[in-house]
Amino acid sequence: MTVISTHIDRYFLGMLSLLLVVTPSNAEALTLPQTIGFFHIAVGIILTGVVLLFVTGFGVYVARFNTWPTHRDSAIRVLEWAVVMLFVLVVVLAVVNAIQHHGDIALPIIAFLILLLVAFFGIRVFAAAKKAPPPRR
Repeated sequence: MTVISTHIDRYFLGMLSLLLVVTPSNAEALTLPQTIGFFHIAVGIILTGVVLLFVTGFGVYVARFNTWPTHRDSAIRVLEWAVVMLFVLVVVLAVVNAIQHHGDIALPIIAFLILLLVAFFGIRVFAAAKKAPPPRR
């Protein structure tokens, strides 16, 4: 055995033992609704940013009354994007709540969608790998 092989084996065993220590047992694992509940934290942080963006856009819109050039069009674009982001957050919250409250129905659907994505990208990779190299001159 070489020195590099020994270091790789030690590294692998160390990582495996660390994985066994931090991996939860069945009694300690989070359920699907608890795991999906973490999205509420992310949505809350994003919602805070979107509200700040909307308030900033509205403040720029109001502050530019009776000025030349007004640049109010850029403030309106900021307001439009903030409203779009708020609608997206409402849809994300609706999906998260549907998954939390109907997990027994949602889990097979999510698994099926993941399988479709894996199959789609797998077919694309295998189809791209069969291209023949250009002929030599």
